[in-house]
Amino acid sequence: MQEGEGVSEAEVKRRMKYEQQRRQIIWLSESGIMEFFIFGSSHTTGNAPKSQVSKLARLTGFAELPPYHSFGFHYSKWDKISTPYLHHPLDRFNQYEMPVDTFWLDIEYATDKQYFAFDADRF
Repeated sequence: MQEGEGVSEAEVKRRMKYEQQRRQIIWLSESGIMEFFIFGSSHTTGNAPKSQVSKLARLTGFAELPPYHSFGFHYSKWDKISTPYLHHPLDRFNQYEMPVDTFWLDIEYATDKQYFAFDADRF
């Protein structure tokens, strides 16, 4: 086939059938060079997903662990909140020797519901 010649539908189907028998994939690009990675693994090892994730991590880098406090207990309550109001559950956690690592405050902590603007009257 010469460059620029058209291909009939029958020719495409014939090529697809032939390629399927050979178990090949053809990638075409109309806008330049394609850059990608294909990872393969044997299903006989029993750890195919783990193997794929390991290969991807070696290529792109391993994910960082989340902050240490995120593994602990988190306390969250939506309410009009203030410093004395926060001391009550904290005292209860201490009373029962239950560790708490994070207190989540809803937008009610803020002045006029503006993020990062603590209400000075309540905190």
